[in-house]
Amino acid sequence: MRNRFAVIAVLASIGLGTVGAGVAHAGSNVASTNVLSDKITLVGKLVPGPIPGVYTFGPKKCSLTSDTETPLFPCQSSGGVTLAGTGASGFVNVVSADGSINWNFTLTAPSASTYVMRGTGTEQDNPEAGTGSTPYAAVMKGTATIVGSKITIVAKVKELATQP
Repeated sequence: MRNRFAVIAVLASIGLGTVGAGVAHAGSNVASTNVLSDKITLVGKLVPGPIPGVYTFGPKKCSLTSDTETPLFPCQSSGGVTLAGTGASGFVNVVSADGSINWNFTLTAPSASTYVMRGTGTEQDNPEAGTGSTPYAAVMKGTATIVGSKITIVAKVKELATQP
């Protein structure tokens, strides 16, 4: 358990995989239209960190639905959230048989216990046999509901229409 928190802390400190929203390939003249890539639902338990208002979480449940796949992929997730004053921010890392998604997010406009979540990050599909895979920019939107020590995240991941 301690090692998982150390890994999460390291990932948070280096901002694993984060990039700006709307990033397009250099030299590309293609308009940047985002399309739905994946839907993620995860439920985790918030664990207080050494600093008040800072929490880490691991999955109790995690599932991913890809835009081009019919099965529901089980996934592993980890993340962290900082709840301070009226603002909140965090990060999530999700890995499944479909690939990996990493993003940083902000939480705004709490409605009782549900926050609007917006963020940017990267997605990397698992390569087909004999091919490679390169991470690409993605935009995430959804909700984070926090009740007691339980966090539920429901997010839609969008990518540029030119991505796989």
